[in-house]
Formats: sequence, C-alpha cells, structure tokens
Amino acid sequence: MISGTIPKNINNCTSLEFLYLNENCLTGEIPDEIANLQSLRDLALGFQWLNWYNSSITVSPPPYLGVA
Repeated sequence: MISGTIPKNINNCTSLEFLYLNENCLTGEIPDEIANLQSLRDLALGFQWLNWYNSSITVSPPPYLGVA
C-alpha cells in the first residue's frame, strides 16, 4: 500500500500506458499533468481520498464501448 500524493511530474513517464493505483492511501488533488500522458490507456484510482473538483481532466469512455 502506498500513501501520499500523485506527483505533478508524473507527466515525465511519457511511455506509461497503464496506471493502477487502486486501494491505496493517496490524498490530495489529481494533478492535471496526468492529462498530458499521451500513451496512457487505462487509469484506475478507486478507493482513494483524492479531490477531483479542482481538476480540469475530462474523462470519456473508450470508443469501443459505443457510448458518447
């Protein structure tokens, strides 16, 4: 289990495709820099104490689901 915040320099992980941080003790805001991860295909942040309200990240379902 990890704790603390997601660092803003996460965008340095330019080849990151999958980020699974479920069931940890992360706190604070989800950094907008995550939106700059062009290779990121899957992000899981379930069961955290993270704040979305200041984030400018827009989440959309993947196209293969056929949901607009």
